[in-house]
Parts: sequence; structure tokens; C-alpha cells
Amino acid sequence: MFAFVARVDESGSWIERIAWNNEEGLGEMYRTIGCDLVEIAGTGELAGVPVILWVDEEGLYHQPVLMNLAACDLLAEATNSAPAYLSGGGLVGHAVLLVNQGSDHRSFTADEADKISGVLVAGGYTLRESVA
Repeated sequence: MFAFVARVDESGSWIERIAWNNEEGLGEMYRTIGCDLVEIAGTGELAGVPVILWVDEEGLYHQPVLMNLAACDLLAEATNSAPAYLSGGGLVGHAVLLVNQGSDHRSFTADEADKISGVLVAGGYTLRESVA
């Protein structure tokens, strides 16, 4: 099972495909994003798969505040809209993309993750595979 993480550091932002354990619940999300409180940035669809993007609820309080352009672009792609940074907004810190199942979420199957990886690579996104 897999998730996609839009990561950011001082050198820029990128998307990483990682192994994801559904059994750990929010604990895994907190560790991956590096926070104590998450919120939904938005929902949409990629490669025919319903997706949900989770971000750090308190991301603007962490220093340094780093705009995550990859997360903004990923959400725009999933919602068929313009990236938030074009209207003066944006997403900061790391973000996790999972499958949206109504009031719940889950990790991507290998087939779903492969479809989304294909769409991202074709769209010119920087996609890394986690070695962990």
C-alpha cells in the first residue's frame, strides 16, 4: 500500500511515493507530515481515483515557513483548478495524498499508485520513489 507525500525543504518541493501502513491511522500521518494536527486541504480525482490531500493545520506557525509548490500544484491537478499560490494563498510544509473514501481515507493499492505516478510523470512533476 502506498501514499504520495508532497515534501518541501529549503531547496524546493517534490512529490514522493512512499509505503503507507493503514493500520497506524493518524499517527503515521503526523510523523510523515511532521505535525500534531492535520486538516484536509481538498479533495478531487487523479487518474480516476478519488483523492484527499492532508496538510499540517498549524503549518504557518513553524519556522521557517516553506511554501509547498508541489502540494499546491497537486491539489490544483486533482481539483482541475488553478494553484492557490496564483491567488495569493498556498500550502506550507509537507502534505499527504491518500484515497478519499467519503468520511474516511486509505492508502493506494499498487495499481492505483501506478496510475497516479503515470499521470504525475506525464504532467512533468518531480516524482521520487522512497527507498525506505
